[in-house]
Amino acid sequence: MENLDHRTITNGGAAAAVPLRRQRGPEAQRDDRTHHRPGEARQVGDLRAAHVRMDPGDPRTEAADRRRRNIYVVILAIFSGAIDAFGFLGLGGSFTSVMTGNMVLLGAAAAGWETALAGHVLTAILGYVAGTFVGARIAGEHVATDPVWPPRVTAALAVEFGLFLATGIVWLVTGAAPTAAVQLALLAASAAGLGIQSAAIGRFGVAGLSTTYLTGTLTTLITGLAARRPIGALRRPAFILLGLVAGAAVGALLLTHVRLLAPLVPSVLLATVVLGAFFNTRDRSGARAASPREASEL
Repeated sequence: MENLDHRTITNGGAAAAVPLRRQRGPEAQRDDRTHHRPGEARQVGDLRAAHVRMDPGDPRTEAADRRRRNIYVVILAIFSGAIDAFGFLGLGGSFTSVMTGNMVLLGAAAAGWETALAGHVLTAILGYVAGTFVGARIAGEHVATDPVWPPRVTAALAVEFGLFLATGIVWLVTGAAPTAAVQLALLAASAAGLGIQSAAIGRFGVAGLSTTYLTGTLTTLITGLAARRPIGALRRPAFILLGLVAGAAVGALLLTHVRLLAPLVPSVLLATVVLGAFFNTRDRSGARAASPREASEL
């Protein structure tokens, strides 16, 4: 209802009460400007609901991000297994990520004066060390305010993808039969790539989480079973271990049947993680909860 004043006006001697519009204050005028028709109100409600759904601080959003991260680390473990098989079977008999095994091989090669094997193993170790250093510089250290998937992890994995793309192209150009020098270069690049991945995963700050060296993951799984922990708590390490084994099987099959594509096909998995993490992080960074003032203006 309009708020009206009644003023008496004399017309030919007859007095009449005529309603006049009351002057409205700033608050009432602002209410008029922000009044919405029914259709507009529904749009405003949808926008507000979108803010709620996209709010990165929402516990439901964080839980979804953790589930997505668990999927990505399993994919990375599959990739790691395939590349380890590629390095061991196709690049001279050394691992690209299992440095404990390489150190044992280095000691055995030194004892038997097997210089060729020692050279390959030492190349893999040095490549891994260099990659880990670079990956740590790119990904940074875990901090308490980190989101579930820090953007710098994606940046590190993107660099890793670039290394493996170059490795796959060189492997393809050489007809999957590189010379000794090129083979060492490919081995160093592959080990460096998995070193970057190891450092990037370390940014999550999750104890026992790895996609390359998995002895600790196996230990976590077995001790959890012994302690009768809930199956849900052991699902991630179990899937990571299965992923590594499956990846190694895929890598070996590729070398046997599609040798030219042995390093390129697994790289599709890495690209999937990089792109998925990039777009998800971009969506999260673009979403924020509306302030009270913004909400009042919707």
